[in-house]
Amino acid sequence: MKREKNFYYFLVMIVYIICFTTSLILSCRTVSIGNLTPTASFIIYPMTYFLAILFAERYGKKETILLFHYAVFALIVSVLFITISSTLPVLSGIDGLEAIFNMDYRLVFSSIAAFYISQFINLEIYYYINGFRGFKFLISSVIAATVDGFVFTFLAYVGAISFDLLIQRFTSQYIVNIFMVIIYTILFTYIIDSVINNKNKQIEKEIKLNEVKETEKKVSKPKKTVKKSTEKQAVKKPRTTRATKTNKKEIS
Repeated sequence: MKREKNFYYFLVMIVYIICFTTSLILSCRTVSIGNLTPTASFIIYPMTYFLAILFAERYGKKETILLFHYAVFALIVSVLFITISSTLPVLSGIDGLEAIFNMDYRLVFSSIAAFYISQFINLEIYYYINGFRGFKFLISSVIAATVDGFVFTFLAYVGAISFDLLIQRFTSQYIVNIFMVIIYTILFTYIIDSVINNKNKQIEKEIKLNEVKETEKKVSKPKKTVKKSTEKQAVKKPRTTRATKTNKKEIS
C-alpha cells in the first residue's frame, strides 16, 4: 500500500516529533508527586508509544520506522540549534532559560538510545502478540517503558549520582510511566477503531477508483474493425457437354 500523504499522516508525524523533542527538555527537570520524583516528561513521553501504534495501524511498520528516524533527526537538529543559541547572551537572565535549555550531551545520547530500543520493542511486541488490540498495546507499552527507563537511567546517571538515588529515580519514573500507559491504553481502545475504520474506508475508495479506471480504459479503447476480405469470386464458365457439341455439328 502506497504511503498516504493526507492530514492524518502529517498530524500524527508532527505531534510525535514534538512529543519526543519536548520530552528531552523536560527530562532535565524533576517534579514531586508524593514520595515520587519523576522527570517532567512523564506525561508526554508515553504518548509516543500511543502515537506510534496508531501510525502503524494506519500505515504499517515500515512507515513507522521512518517516523522514528524523523523524530531522532528532529531532536538532533533541535539540540544543534539550542547549542548554537546558547553561545549568544540570549538565554542568561532572571527568566531561567539558561537552566532550562542547558543541553547535557550524555542525556541526549541516553535519550536517543533508550528511544530507539523501546520504540522498536513496542512495535515488534505489539505485532507479535495476538488478541485484543487494547491488550496488545498495554503489554507492549509496559515492556517498552520498562526497558526505556532502565536504559535511560543507566546511561544517563550511572557514575553521576549515588546508587540509592539512581534506584529512586528509576522507580519513580517507572511508576508514573506505567500509570500514563494505562491511561493511554484506555484512549487507544476507543480511538483505534475509528483509525482502522478510516483505513478500511480509504482502501475501499482506492479499490473503487481502480475499478472505475479499468472500466474507463476498456470503454476508451477503439474497437477492432474486422476487415472483410474482398476475394474475387471466380466466374465459372459454362461447361460444354458432348450433347451441345453434337448439336453444333448438326446445325453446321
